[in-house]
Formats: sequence, structure tokens, C-alpha cells
Amino acid sequence: DTRDSDGRTALHHAAAAGHAELVTVLVQRGAKTNTLDDGKWSPLHSAAAAGHALACSALLAAGADQSIEAGAGSSGSTALILAASKGRATVVRTLLGAGASTEAVDGSGASALHRAAGKGHLEIVEALLEGGGSAAATLLDARDREGHTAFHAAAVHEQAAACVLLAEKGAALDTTNLAGEAPKALLTPSLCSHLGLADEDEEMADHTDWLNASFPVQPPPNTSNKA
Repeated sequence: DTRDSDGRTALHHAAAAGHAELVTVLVQRGAKTNTLDDGKWSPLHSAAAAGHALACSALLAAGADQSIEAGAGSSGSTALILAASKGRATVVRTLLGAGASTEAVDGSGASALHRAAGKGHLEIVEALLEGGGSAAATLLDARDREGHTAFHAAAVHEQAAACVLLAEKGAALDTTNLAGEAPKALLTPSLCSHLGLADEDEEMADHTDWLNASFPVQPPPNTSNKA
């Protein structure tokens, strides 16, 4: 169980590099799948964050499924949350297939769906909602510690396509966070209109008032007195 200066074992390094066959060999020789480095990351966390689905599968087959819901380090992110945040769609599907919970949250109360929506990872949003089964509706409206739903997360980070997808999936569009903000307050006027959140006055406006106020058109120079 030799470790480097950060407390990582050979299994951590093999997992992070995506060497699935080496992962299997190391486990057969006694490497512990659920061992943690100094940052409290397991080999599964390392493989998931790096996007190595085959290494994840090898670890899960060797017993890492026992800690699949464990949080990594100070963030408390599960392997699924790490993969969703980083856009690792194949890993997300692998972990879901192994039984990873879509309802698990990190230290800020955010789920994998919050992270995927905030980064605009549409394929992962779809996979998480499909993997959530009957809990998908609950997942859509789950809040983090600031009261943000996944729709809020997409709106805050200006992920228009994710906003549209979540709306199509049935996300509540009028839920307020702890600051009293509904997603509408975070969206561009055009996206509000597309989602049916704009009121009548906003629908009629062409939204040029801010442009004119911020960048007024300057009259052309007067050349009438020039020779």
C-alpha cells in the first residue's frame, strides 16, 4: 500500500489514468478499492472525474460499489456528481447502471442534476432524469442550500438549452430561491418569452431600451459650415 506525497496509491493513479486492466491486476494483488488519499478521494472518484468509464467499471466490479455514495474531500461530491459536473456522460451512465443515486447531494446541497444543468451538459441531464425513474419529478424540483433548483442553476449560468430542456421535462418555472428570486429574474427577455414566462408588456417590448440607454446613437458631425 505504498503512497505518494499526496497519499495516492498505485490504484488511484491507475484509475485516474484510465488503465482498467491495471486496476483489475492491482485489485487481484491486494489493492483496496475504497482506500482514500489525503484529499479523501477514492480511486472511483479519480476515475469518474477523469472520465474513464472502463476504469470505473473495473473498480465497481472489484467492490468499489460499496462506497459509490461516498463524498469526495471538502466538496462532498459523489462520483456521480463529479462526472456530471465535468460532462462525463459515459461515466454517468456507468454509475447509474451500478445503482448510483441521482438524489445524492454534495456539501452545498447540489445534486448531479444541478451540476449538469449549470454546465449545460444536456445529454447528462437527460440521463439523470431517465435514471431517476419515478423520482425524476422530485429531482427536478429539489433545492440546494440556497434554494436553487436545477432550473435556477441553468438560468444563473445562462445555459439556455438546459433551461428549455428542463422546462420540457416539467421543471417548475416559478419556484423562488431563498433570496426570493424566481428563475424568470435570471433569464434573458428572449428566453423568458420562449418559455412563456414574459408578461404581456414584456412580450410587446422589443428590448431596445437598454441598448439605446447604454449605447446612444451619436448624431453625425455637422459639416454644413465646411468649405
